Amino acid sequence: MAIGTERRNIILVSTLLAIIVLASLLVSGAYSQTQPLPPPDPAIVADQSYLPLVANMYATQCQEGIVNGSFENDSDWIIPTTEFTASYSTAVARTGDRSMRIGILDPLFNRFSYSSARQIVTLPDQVTSAQLHFWLYPLSGDPTDLNLSPTPLNIKKEDAADSVDAQIVAILDANGDELERLLTIRRDDQQWLPYSFDLSHYHGQTIQIYFGVFNNGLDGVTALHVDDVSLEVCQVVTPAPTPTTTNTPTSTATATNTPTSTSTSTPTNTPTITLTPTTTNTPTQTPTATPTATPTDTPTPTTTPTHTPTPTATPICWQGIVNESFEDDAGWDTPITEYTAGYSKDQARTGDRSMRLGILDRLHNRFSYSSAIQTVAIPVDATDATLSFWLYPLSSEPTYLSIPTNPRDMREEDAAQYGDAQIVAILDQNGIEVERLLTIRRSDGRWLPYTFDLSHYADTTIQVYFDVFNNGRYGVTSMYVDDVALRSCAAALP
Repeated sequence: MAIGTERRNIILVSTLLAIIVLASLLVSGAYSQTQPLPPPDPAIVADQSYLPLVANMYATQCQEGIVNGSFENDSDWIIPTTEFTASYSTAVARTGDRSMRIGILDPLFNRFSYSSARQIVTLPDQVTSAQLHFWLYPLSGDPTDLNLSPTPLNIKKEDAADSVDAQIVAILDANGDELERLLTIRRDDQQWLPYSFDLSHYHGQTIQIYFGVFNNGLDGVTALHVDDVSLEVCQVVTPAPTPTTTNTPTSTATATNTPTSTSTSTPTNTPTITLTPTTTNTPTQTPTATPTATPTDTPTPTTTPTHTPTPTATPICWQGIVNESFEDDAGWDTPITEYTAGYSKDQARTGDRSMRLGILDRLHNRFSYSSAIQTVAIPVDATDATLSFWLYPLSSEPTYLSIPTNPRDMREEDAAQYGDAQIVAILDQNGIEVERLLTIRRSDGRWLPYTFDLSHYADTTIQVYFDVFNNGRYGVTSMYVDDVALRSCAAALP
């Protein structure tokens, strides 16, 4: 019994000691959940932070290089006017509602023609990859036994019999010269086919992605639908040193010192300044200012406004040009020629459109006129009539070729003696030229303003004429026209 009692006492004492030790630890906060964690090992932190920094140093960023690759709107693709011009189409579409139709679908319209669409793209210098992807829906009724050869992009009509139809994808330089032929095919799958090509070797260059169809005008017809064009361009990026900005929040702690200034009850001293209402005696002095008779003199200046009727002699002015910024299809006549002028979104000084005259692509160079005309009647009592407009001239024609003095009457057999020309003239209502305002050949590639006095055409119906002449040889010439205004003024009636 004594031994059992001794053991129980020992256990009881041990239990009490354990309770005392545990209580002391709890009081000291050794096991408190709010006890802060020990600081991290700097070596471990350095190892953990180094890996993402290395990853950022070698990070790549990719972006889309093609705009409107699914052809859902009318922007960014250059569609040259040809014998059978390409166009947006809802007949076939891989995604969305539209694709680009290139070539001839109906054998009834078979003719010698090129049909193309292209987009200008600039690749950055630091390119790690540039992948061109697109889908084609090829159609062709041309005989399959005809040998397919690398069809050039400038076959002459007289050589058409020696060539066959072809569906073409190529890379052109900024001037329209072919750099690389990606595809020359003649297929009739009538289903969507995917294609991909590496263009990373064009880093730092401006290129043109070209889709085209050539029809020789014989046998069957050939066409192509294009959709979902994409150019995924990836390059190495150097991230900004964002860690340096993380130090700035530490300075915000200094803002906690500003509340100490609130303890300064200096604003409570301001009520002592409320004794200033004693200055309210000053208003008693203000009535003394009322006896000033100077306001009675003010009616005398009212006699001066009687001389203001002179502004009634200002002239009345109006704008004589309809659709001056070419935002709709009204007002302008664009005669059908070998290369007809047309409204364009490629360049615009204001708004979304301008008028394109002449040939942009050397692949379609030909003897041609391209013009836009508007008929205007200048009032009989016009004292002033000013024609103003902006031109965006382009030309690759050699500068040593002389500019013809009267290219409007040029015959094709005489074209080799002269170079291309950009023209602005005044015609009478019968279309006969009465005055040449401009005969130039410039390639500024920017908007230039021009102004001419037409007051000597008062009481006359005239035609404002813009034109580009191409001789079909050497380079090509074109220009955009925008913001045309003819401001006529007449003296106001008394």
